[in-house]
Amino acid sequence: MKPRAFILLTILSAYTLMHVHSLTSAETKSKPAAAKPKPVGKQTASQLLADAKKALAYTVKAARAAGKQLSASNPDAKPFLLSLQKVGKSLDSAEKALAAKDPAFFQSISHAQAAVIEMQVAWDLTKSKDADVIKGGKALGGAVTALHDEFGPMAQRKAKGGELTDTEKTNFEKLKSSQAEFRKKLHHLFAKNKKDPALEVGLRKLNKRSLEIEKAPNTVTAYVGAMDFLSTISGLLHGYAYYVPAAERKAWKRLAKSSGAKQSYYYSPGASYNWSTMESSVEVYDSYDLAISSEEVTSEENYIDETSFEMTEQESEEVAEDSDSISEEAADDDEMQSEQEDVDDSEDDEDMGAEDDRGDESSDEEMGGDESDDGGDDGGGDDGGGDDGGDE
Repeated sequence: MKPRAFILLTILSAYTLMHVHSLTSAETKSKPAAAKPKPVGKQTASQLLADAKKALAYTVKAARAAGKQLSASNPDAKPFLLSLQKVGKSLDSAEKALAAKDPAFFQSISHAQAAVIEMQVAWDLTKSKDADVIKGGKALGGAVTALHDEFGPMAQRKAKGGELTDTEKTNFEKLKSSQAEFRKKLHHLFAKNKKDPALEVGLRKLNKRSLEIEKAPNTVTAYVGAMDFLSTISGLLHGYAYYVPAAERKAWKRLAKSSGAKQSYYYSPGASYNWSTMESSVEVYDSYDLAISSEEVTSEENYIDETSFEMTEQESEEVAEDSDSISEEAADDDEMQSEQEDVDDSEDDEDMGAEDDRGDESSDEEMGGDESDDGGDDGGGDDGGGDDGGDE
């Protein structure tokens, strides 16, 4: 090869690599592995529930004290406040079910986890940097995540170990096989919304989780990780639904339906559960030392339960338009993510087999797609609301 031709080829190769790299979001870029934090204590299920409810009340109180930016009259704050309301209702249901040893406890905890993810996504819409709200949100996320991962619907199955049952294999394969269609719809939405950096971050997060599920090995730990991911996917779908323009809401509904997040893997009503495990203490990684009295907890719980934060069609459109101004860096910051979530995310990646060499490459799969192909019609109407992420 002539020297000039070699130089040109080298430049072309470098340009191609730079272009491919630019398609990688900040969320999926390789980062130095952080040292695992040390646990700050141990807690039982009932203690974590109490701390979650306390953290929720603290967050609500801080939001109410933050002024107009986080008030119920501000459309950009409504998705965040609605997510807090969902967390509260799920925790109330979980508390009652735990006391009655009702398996509905597990579904309530899954819903609470999804609502926490939704809360973190909706927080960016407020454009607030209120330190007290962030502090409360982190504590809330840490308590709910510990409750979900250590006492939730799949915790006992993971502890039992062994091989996958025939039913589990069937459920797992069904979930895996749904991911290709799910990502097809993801890529369609990506192609249609390239000028919306925050929504792009959300689509990449969904793409990453979908690929991890599809490529997971057929082991119990991977199965448990995949089932736990359903709550994360549901929360992302609900949260980023507020970012979606009106013209794409039907496509978002079709995306949610194809995700697998609506499938009933949370718990089995006819199964037998060892409720004594709820009294065991598990390591936690966040401090829940929040200054709020029991009277204030009751007052803030009543406020978030009884106040309406529903959005009009016009408000939904305004919020979606405002979301376009959120930068990729801000959307990818995850400033409300707790230490507990960081630890559990790392463990889930290991359980799903993401520790091997395919991890970064698979999660960075190029997001493309045909704008004219949205993967089919669901035959349903558009209710105009922002909350089209999936069932609860």
